[in-house]
Amino acid sequence: MTDKTEVSEVIRRLVSDAGEAVGAKLAMDLKAAVPDWSAANYGCRSLSDFVVTHVPGVVVAGRSGMDVVYRPATAAASGERAGTADTLALPGDTWRTWVSPASPFALAVNAADGSTLVLKRTDEVPDGHVLVEPANAEDHRVIALDFLGHVPESAHELLRDIIESPEQRWWRHWLSEMEKLGQLSAWNSYRHDRLRRLLKTRLEAAGITEPVREAAAQAVAQGRLPRPGKARVRETRNMVGVRAIVASVIGRMSDEELRDLRLPVGLVLDVLDEKTP
Repeated sequence: MTDKTEVSEVIRRLVSDAGEAVGAKLAMDLKAAVPDWSAANYGCRSLSDFVVTHVPGVVVAGRSGMDVVYRPATAAASGERAGTADTLALPGDTWRTWVSPASPFALAVNAADGSTLVLKRTDEVPDGHVLVEPANAEDHRVIALDFLGHVPESAHELLRDIIESPEQRWWRHWLSEMEKLGQLSAWNSYRHDRLRRLLKTRLEAAGITEPVREAAAQAVAQGRLPRPGKARVRETRNMVGVRAIVASVIGRMSDEELRDLRLPVGLVLDVLDEKTP
């Protein structure tokens, strides 16, 4: 098995030479350079897991469709590829980072204008930025506890037991109960508002001024709010059709083609977890 340090250096060189590398292409080039490459050999679930854990010179800078985009850490932090720090102002990824307690990433907020970067927690914070760690697990539990005032008292005991459960994925049961109670939409809005206010509180504690705090909170949340009305309905219906087409295509694939199918490992693990009794 190729030494982990050697694999890390190959990845760093491939990404550095390309300036920007999409996951599928990087995986192919890595396999060509290191024929025995497999993330599992190094205790990782995927290429991105290996990069985050073992390749300090490379960052996950965003996504291209369903695939991960990698960039050299120095180029990503300075925005040199596009000539501006906006190359890492990733609206979808910034919100996901902020609300994910177990994320290996954190936010770096520009103290002057509120623009926000996504960095690995171990990365050096660019000058003029402050580091904001994601909301932690306790933050999420407190928000859920506070929401109990919005649901029937008869459900409080069950919901409190779910919140106080030591199970890491307690929120799955919580969402299920919210749906049964007809409170899922109200919960999503309440949670979003509380997390946004919490972000501004953290920014204030970091010394960010009020106008910049508001700009940063908007930048982080941008693109994550649900679209109301008919546009949202049309989007949902269109996606139902797309999902049916994808399922039909997969049903016609051979075993060999299925083995070559690239799927987001996080979604695969989520499905496996849901099917485990």
